[in-house]
Amino acid sequence: MKQILIIDDNESFLAALQEMLSQKKDITVLTATNGEEGLRVAEERKPNLIACDIMMPKINGIEFLRQLKLNPEFARVPVVMMTVLESMHMIEEAIKLGCVGYLEKHRLDLKDLTEKLLNFLQ
Repeated sequence: MKQILIIDDNESFLAALQEMLSQKKDITVLTATNGEEGLRVAEERKPNLIACDIMMPKINGIEFLRQLKLNPEFARVPVVMMTVLESMHMIEEAIKLGCVGYLEKHRLDLKDLTEKLLNFLQ
């Protein structure tokens, strides 16, 4: 069973994405509503893929990624950033820190977003 951790402060988006991903066989969806909670869930559950919003309260996605990658256990766990931002500066920073890609939430419907996330799952 593969585990995907989705971190996003938009709870309706989070619930909808969780529902879409949960329909796939052999996928367990973990969720968190901020980067601080996301770090805790990641350390406890060791997901196979993490999808993280950039703009969140407490710890934003960039700081989440920075702290996550300090732990050698997560060196090979793919992290995909999700954003509504068009800021290449933040996206470039995330890539430098080790994210494997980014998805623009406002340009994709839930079905396409789900499929693109599953493509990152190893």
